Amino acid sequence: MTSDASKLRVMLLAPQFWTSGTVTLARQLQAGWPDGWARPRIACPTKSGKPSKRWGRDSTSMRRADSTPWMPDIVGSPSDIARIARESFDVVHVTEPDAPGTQRWWWHELLQSIPVPWSLTLNGNAYPDVSWNHVLRSTNFTGVVWCTPGHIPPELRVPSPRIGQPVLMQLPRPYALRHPVDAQLPRASHVIRSHNGAHVVGTHCRIAPDKGIALIAALARHTPAHVCLDGAPQAGAMPYTLALQQRYVPEDDRVPAEARWLVTSSDRSRLRGSLCYNGAFTDGVIVAQHHTVHVSATRYGFSAGHEYALLEAIDAGCLIVQPQHMIELECDLRQYSYDWSKRGIVGALTDEHRGLSLAVNAALHDAHSSYDQSHNRRRVAEYHNTERLVKTFTSEVLHRL
Repeated sequence: MTSDASKLRVMLLAPQFWTSGTVTLARQLQAGWPDGWARPRIACPTKSGKPSKRWGRDSTSMRRADSTPWMPDIVGSPSDIARIARESFDVVHVTEPDAPGTQRWWWHELLQSIPVPWSLTLNGNAYPDVSWNHVLRSTNFTGVVWCTPGHIPPELRVPSPRIGQPVLMQLPRPYALRHPVDAQLPRASHVIRSHNGAHVVGTHCRIAPDKGIALIAALARHTPAHVCLDGAPQAGAMPYTLALQQRYVPEDDRVPAEARWLVTSSDRSRLRGSLCYNGAFTDGVIVAQHHTVHVSATRYGFSAGHEYALLEAIDAGCLIVQPQHMIELECDLRQYSYDWSKRGIVGALTDEHRGLSLAVNAALHDAHSSYDQSHNRRRVAEYHNTERLVKTFTSEVLHRL
């Protein structure tokens, strides 16, 4: 095997392929891989060895967040993936240790059978279903782990009989900016803005409880904000999505939860602002260009650090609002923050979150002045720089080979 990092043939192995930060991380690694280095390829195993019918869809056919507009470069059964890794790659980087329950047993077997040295990313905040014994006993696991902000499993904090002490590299999520740092992007036309020129407060993500969508939707009730939600409902989150829908559209069980709705203050006297749901999307940066202010309300304990939706919003030129527990102090962003508080779906939809309202109103106030988009982009370009992060991580992987 070569000791020249630029010549390493790298497989990025994703346990599943859907609309998620895990897949976005793999795609960002590939997009920002150092110039002149061998380009990595993204692989995803399936039990049948065939591509999923939920991959490569357009937004109109993405009815759930378990579908995606993207396709991996390599698809195969677990044994196919192991064979391809052995024949065509020097190292494998696993982008997430967990897998859906229906494939968890053979995913753990695949990790143990990877025939070349492999490393790992922890992109989530909790892994109760991962068999760390399988991971740590895997013959070719290097023990090098890219830990994005969040909880580190205690099993990785102690020495393992085979690899010794795992190398836990605490690094931010990689992100390659699409727009120049100093670009001042105008807001794209929007169904709400077209009516009255209003600034739009928005978010784009999976429509699911952990993302705090109810808190963001309720901004239309408690503030004069014009709120837009973009994203496909998460599979299994139908009751939550239906509860959101029935708060803001006529009570009709025949309307599917992923139905698109547009509610204005003239339609609903209980709203001070307006609410729009645009369904699934295929490009987060393009979606965010329709929003003036991006709001994150991710539940405390579910995730930590800068999520990809926030980085895409900065790329698109949005002002940003996020809870205190998601802030990365090492990255000096200009942002509006608030203290997150736990609420059920009904409370989130009906009781005002005063801190969130104040943060959003402050951002909207500043949106009327000339907002310099370059500051936050510059911070992202420096702190989340994919090329720098890949070189730092790869150097440690080579050291362990």
